[in-house]
Amino acid sequence: MRKVLIAFVLNAWVGIVAMVTPVCVIAGTDRPAVPSTEVGISTTMEDVVISGSLVRAKMIADSMTPVVLRVLSSEPVDGGYRYDLEFYALEPGDHNLADYLERTQAGVSVPDLMVRAVTSLADPNAIELRGQVYRATSWFPWYTVTMGVAIVMWCAGLWWLLTSGKKAVVSEHHDVAQTLTAMEQLVARVGERQSHQLNNTEQAELERLVYLIWRELKGIDADAAEAVLSLKGDPQAGPMLRKFEQWLHTPKRGSLDLSEMLQELRERAEVAVV
Repeated sequence: MRKVLIAFVLNAWVGIVAMVTPVCVIAGTDRPAVPSTEVGISTTMEDVVISGSLVRAKMIADSMTPVVLRVLSSEPVDGGYRYDLEFYALEPGDHNLADYLERTQAGVSVPDLMVRAVTSLADPNAIELRGQVYRATSWFPWYTVTMGVAIVMWCAGLWWLLTSGKKAVVSEHHDVAQTLTAMEQLVARVGERQSHQLNNTEQAELERLVYLIWRELKGIDADAAEAVLSLKGDPQAGPMLRKFEQWLHTPKRGSLDLSEMLQELRERAEVAVV
């Protein structure tokens, strides 16, 4: 009993020190406040003034990039431009958004724009040891029966996968049809407005639907960043996506008829079904 009490006190002391020490270190530093956001949550930074020539978001060249950044709008001001930026972080920690921006013309480097991504998930490396008592069990005689049932279920699952290919293809194209319908409704709602006249929600939903349709048409099953890179390199999807993104993010340099793009996507979906 005495050993258990001593162990409990020591563990409590270690836990208190572990929690208090980082607080003391942070309180003792004199660092400026950094905007904070949750990992994976899209965040908008408005009225960000950056001196010098116009900047734009860099193309995503690595599927392992820790931050995805978009320039929602830009407006010239005295000595530079005022921007609305949207980003989400895929990894916790401090990130410099300047690393994901570039000048459209030669000029000085983009000044630092520090943000912090935090997560509420527990440390995946933390391991808690608990004492366990192992007792003799009487289920071992049923091992053969259990393994026999598992083998039968595995064979049944394999047979189902091999014989349900056609159904899976039909379901996939049905998803494409549903996505096209959703995009058709969105295009009808936004009408003939230009990209800069759409709100953030409409822009994000339109971009999501276009990429989702192409992912389903090409059968790409990967994370978002890797799928974007694959589609932009595709000889069929790439030209349309580049023209669409130019119209969406730099409207002064690109023009696009959403109805024509929707019609082309619908025709490609019909060919894929046939």
